[in-house]
Formats: sequence, structure tokens, C-alpha cells
Amino acid sequence: KLAAERQTQIEALTHARDEQAKLVTEQQRQLDEARLKLEQMEVQNSAFSTHQTLLQDELVRAEAQIDLIKDVLLREPGL
Repeated sequence: KLAAERQTQIEALTHARDEQAKLVTEQQRQLDEARLKLEQMEVQNSAFSTHQTLLQDELVRAEAQIDLIKDVLLREPGL
């Protein structure tokens, strides 16, 4: 009888261990997926940042051109 109880305990523990192993595997898969997504988002963020800088530079140049045009158009005649 004791051997049967021990065998039942062993089977229960083995089952619990197998379930934990499945959980660890699934959590590792989710972690890998999250890391990949983070890496992709960091690359995308870098591209957006570069694009934002280029747009800001364009805006500064456009504002300078507008100021120059205003100066030329609003200059008093005869100067």
C-alpha cells in the first residue's frame, strides 16, 4: 500500500513538474515575442525621430525664406 501511495505522489509531482515546464516554455515564448516587438518599435522610433529632425530642419528653412520674402516685399521703396 505504501508503494502505491508513493507511486501516486511521484505521478502527481511529475505531472506538476511537466505543467511547470510547459508554463516556463510559454512564458519564454511570450518574452521572446515581447523583446522582438520592443526591438522593432525601437527601430521604428529611431526612424520617426530622424524624420522629425528632417521636418524640423525644413520648417526652419521655410520660416527663414518667409522672413526673407517679407523683408523684400515690405522694404521701403528707395532704400
